[in-house]
Amino acid sequence: MTDLLSQLSCPFCGTPLALEAGRTMAATDGTLRHGIATCECCAYPIVDGIPYLHTGAAAKAALAAVGQGLPDRARAALLGLDEAGQETFDAARTVGGLTYRHALALLPPAPEGDYLLHRFSDPTFLAVRALVRAIAQSSRTPPSRIHDQCGGAGHVTRVLRSACPGAQVVLADLSFPKLWLAKRFVSPGCDAVCCDANVPLPFKRHSMSLAVCADAFHYIWCRRSLAAELMRLVGSSGTVVLAHLHNLLCENYSAGMPLSPAGYRRLFDDWEVGMFAEQDVRQSLPEPEVVDLSRPRAAESLATDGDLFLVATLQSGIFKAHDLRLPDLAGQLAVN
Repeated sequence: MTDLLSQLSCPFCGTPLALEAGRTMAATDGTLRHGIATCECCAYPIVDGIPYLHTGAAAKAALAAVGQGLPDRARAALLGLDEAGQETFDAARTVGGLTYRHALALLPPAPEGDYLLHRFSDPTFLAVRALVRAIAQSSRTPPSRIHDQCGGAGHVTRVLRSACPGAQVVLADLSFPKLWLAKRFVSPGCDAVCCDANVPLPFKRHSMSLAVCADAFHYIWCRRSLAAELMRLVGSSGTVVLAHLHNLLCENYSAGMPLSPAGYRRLFDDWEVGMFAEQDVRQSLPEPEVVDLSRPRAAESLATDGDLFLVATLQSGIFKAHDLRLPDLAGQLAVN
């Protein structure tokens, strides 16, 4: 946790974050669980190891609860639970019977509930998984720090941690409940930061070597700013991957605010950019698992492809065919 905090700065004033003395609580293993991080303009709560870098009513309530030594109340405020909901949730946690499915049902309703439950078997996820594994395994020197922006409940984070076992993978998302689910169930042990992708990202320049944003970029209003921020994070020696991008030129049930293929490419004008149709990757799965990035598509040839992949980099050795190494499987396998 202290290593994560050393990489963070305030998204509003840019000064480094530091722990407020006397307001931290550690778990039995010595890991910081709850506390208050401060900068020159603000204070932010840390709840269950997740820095919550927002302002507003929920942040204020959680900050007060952490300051009073009431982590359960702080957690409930950020999970959006009322008093009755907190009692039910805490009871389920206490008896040890809380599962991912159960937690999704107990948290305030969200339209992505079923999507998050079945995400691992989603055909779009399988293509994203293949792409990020190919990029993560492509470098001669494996990425040491990987950023999963707008990563939700941590499904892609889990893939990245499996593909690069020695790397620190930092998951960032607007939603505290999703990050809590990630750390508890989907990708235990990951670092998580709750922040807004529409404002400057709270990470220091060149703090990451790979940045991934999957199935989310087209829902961000400040897309130009986010693209610049991702390039700032990885620098000239890193790579940015935008996976499952919706195409403005095609109809989509939940389109968001997509750009055209040329529009996406324009955001990374100074970098080498490869664009691909997601369908081309998906058709090669599950066997053989070869991701061929040796033939990027011209923007005009993608006019009828609804879902796109974009890879921006200044590195060599990215745009080639990748034979995927099978990851080590963690946890208990079961029929979905």
